[in-house]
This record gives sequence, structure tokens and C-alpha cells, in this order.
Amino acid sequence: MKFIPLKTAALIVFLAVLAGILYYIALLPQKPKVNENASEVKTAATTLSVENTKRATDGKYYSNVLINTNGNSVTSLQLEFSFDNNFLESVEIKNGTFFKEAVDIVKKIDQENGRITYAFGVSAGQDGASGKGVIATIYYSPIDPAKETITAIKFLPKTEVSAWDFSGSALSGTFDGIVSISAATPTKAPTPTFVPFTPTPTPEGFVPPPGFTQ
Repeated sequence: MKFIPLKTAALIVFLAVLAGILYYIALLPQKPKVNENASEVKTAATTLSVENTKRATDGKYYSNVLINTNGNSVTSLQLEFSFDNNFLESVEIKNGTFFKEAVDIVKKIDQENGRITYAFGVSAGQDGASGKGVIATIYYSPIDPAKETITAIKFLPKTEVSAWDFSGSALSGTFDGIVSISAATPTKAPTPTFVPFTPTPTPEGFVPPPGFTQ
């Protein structure tokens, strides 16, 4: 019968103990990883809202679309709105003052279905913008100015906001706007001024022609 050398036996015992320790460690519950840069984690915090109706000096009606990034650095947006085409016409949308330089990607007004699609963002090489401001302005006219117009401009689910170092949409909430336009006041015709007729006196020695009356 051969005997195992002492060194070999000791090595076998060591490996068996090591294997047991590793197996025990593998069975221990894993602790959640702690993010050392937790303060830098980005969250969807940007809000969008449509202001109620305003009127410009040229008589046009409009509503500003406001943005509050709440810390996000916004680079682009896709705005999707619905409006009631039974009340509003001549609908337009233009970029606001929030971005210093904006590049339009898609701009579509679907009057037949009452829908606005407007996608735009910062130009290549520019940083994102953060803070509060006017991101866009919607212009419109009432279909029947003689009647009071009460309707709404609503955000659609496809509205999205892109931001630096953020995966997915940075949009956290939207707030629709009310369109309220008073009926136009009819212009009254000026009241005619009555001027009484003053007959011209007949001069002395005047011989009237046949049929003349005064």
C-alpha cells in the first residue's frame, strides 16, 4: 500500500478548505452596489405648459408654450398638440426664445385632424439649455369671430424631451392651455346728422319762370 506524501496531503486539505470557503462566500446574500456618484444621477424633471390665450398688438391670438427643465440640460423636443378644428383656424407654431439657436426638424399643422407636430433642437456642437422660458408659440384665429370661443390646446402622449446624459424622455409632466376669445363687437354705423333746410329768400324784382315754386 502506497502512502501519500505529507506535502501532497497537506496541499489536498488546503485546496478542500479553500473550496469550502469560496462556496460559503458564494452562498452569502449579495449587498446592493452603492453608486458613489449618486448625486449625479439624472431624473426626468422637465415640465411643459401651454399658457391661456393672449392677444398681440396686431390683433393675432396666441399661446406661449413654457418650459421648466428643473435641472435637466435639454437638447431637443418633440411637441405634439391637439386642437378643435371646429373652433380654431389659421394655426401656426414658431420657435420661442428658450434656445439661442434652434434647428427645426419637423413642423406640421394638420388642420383637418386638429393636430400640431413640431420637433426641433439645438444645432450641432451646442450645449443643452436649462432653466425656464418660452420654448414655442402657437398662433390661431377663431373660426367664427362673432361668437365666443372656449376650447383647449392639449398635449399628446408622443410629446418628448431629450437631455444631455439622459436615456429616454426627460419629460415629467405637461399642462394643457385654455383658449378663450370673446365675441367681436359689431361696428356701429355713425348716426347721420340732420341739417334743417333753410330756403333762400327770393331777391326783389325776381320774376319766377313758369312752374317755379318756393
